[in-house]
Amino acid sequence: MTGGVPCSAKIKDILIRSTCDGLFGVDIVTSLAVNLGMVLLVPMAAEMAKPLVKLTIKTGITAYEKGKDTFHDAIEAVEDLIAEAKSEL
Repeated sequence: MTGGVPCSAKIKDILIRSTCDGLFGVDIVTSLAVNLGMVLLVPMAAEMAKPLVKLTIKTGITAYEKGKDTFHDAIEAVEDLIAEAKSEL
């Protein structure tokens, strides 16, 4: 024991302080403020991005439907060619 504080208590204090000071040199107050900011901002950002995500989904659905129609037309044209070829045999 030195200075009235047990050695294990000093080690514990050093470990807690080093952990609270952050792994990347950021103090605990800054870390908490950043985390609180993220908790508040992420839902707002997600809400603002929702129309863009919906538009992207709608565009994808429209492109899929047009592609499906085009593919169907191509298959129909090939089937017509096959039928014509068979009739000429």
